[in-house]
Amino acid sequence: MDLKSFQAAVGVPLQLYAPYFCPGSEYFNNTKWKAVKSDTSLPGCHDYAFEDVSPAQSKAFYDDMFDRGVKEAGMASFEPDFMNQVRYPM
Repeated sequence: MDLKSFQAAVGVPLQLYAPYFCPGSEYFNNTKWKAVKSDTSLPGCHDYAFEDVSPAQSKAFYDDMFDRGVKEAGMASFEPDFMNQVRYPM
């Protein structure tokens, strides 16, 4: 079920939360965005695979995500956890 259909089914505004994305996420389907992936070879992390956009591209990525209609799919707010780490390289 896509996000717009889900929001219509629950009938309430959504607060979207996306500090990280699943590997192969539709948000990284094109070559425009460089994904940074977790290191599943670390001890205790073999089942903890995720990816996010590179820090250098994060502002443009999230601007694009909102422009692609996330608000039209029922988003009332977006939880920006970890955005300081996502936006600025350490």
